[in-house]
Amino acid sequence: MKKLSLLFLSILMVASCDSGKKMGGGCVGDDCQATYKVDAPAFNVINGSNVLAGTELTITTATDDAEIKYTTNGDDPVEHGLVYTNPIIINSDVTVRAIASKEGMEDSEETTATYAVSTPNQVVAPVFVPATSAGAILKGTAISMYTTTPGAVIRYNVGSTAPTVSTGTLYDQNNPPTISTSTIKAIAYMPDNSQPASGVVTGSYTFQTVAKPTITANNSSYPNSGSTICTNNTITIATTTGSPTIRYNLTTDGTMPTIPTTINSGIAYTGPINLAQYN
Repeated sequence: MKKLSLLFLSILMVASCDSGKKMGGGCVGDDCQATYKVDAPAFNVINGSNVLAGTELTITTATDDAEIKYTTNGDDPVEHGLVYTNPIIINSDVTVRAIASKEGMEDSEETTATYAVSTPNQVVAPVFVPATSAGAILKGTAISMYTTTPGAVIRYNVGSTAPTVSTGTLYDQNNPPTISTSTIKAIAYMPDNSQPASGVVTGSYTFQTVAKPTITANNSSYPNSGSTICTNNTITIATTTGSPTIRYNLTTDGTMPTIPTTINSGIAYTGPINLAQYN
């Protein structure tokens, strides 16, 4: 076993140090030449990354006091490289080639990386509230909108026409649109065009069928339009469908009142009606 160990050690020494002997990290002997190689440059941004304009690329090597040269135009860094002293600012698509060297050592392997500059993140598309997934809504429901991109504004159209950054109604959170058709479309964008606008989003809603209102006076119900009720009564109007807006008309001369046919016609019901006021 001892002979094998000595033979192995002898072979290792010769292979590592030509005609001399490699000992303690150096070479001993007239013809011995060191063959240490500088560590290859390392980039702080992964090769092939999409980066934002202005990204800083730093280059380092693990070999102390080594000099790094680089190019950004595809040229050979050994012949045409610039000495690296400060981070490289990436403002356009680029291929960076770098090599490190140090006197008395073999030059490093070349490190190459290619980067593509992407535009800033697109503005986040508007979100509708209530969401279209929330189920059927009442006609006339107010639709709120928001985007999570700070500083962005929203334009919208109620109906099938898509808005753009310059057309459509500018959304006002204090005056949200009410919807009586099934479709609303919206887009979000930065007023200064500093980011690409969002895509157009579409909200497609279904509407509840509102149950017919029932008129009640002194615990008696009058479900039919045109009911005649004595004026000493207080009447209430209700429907079993959620909390819709109820509108009504009445007359006090015995003639048939006009039936409200739209959400804007007739009188808005806000609470019990005291008919004594019509005596």
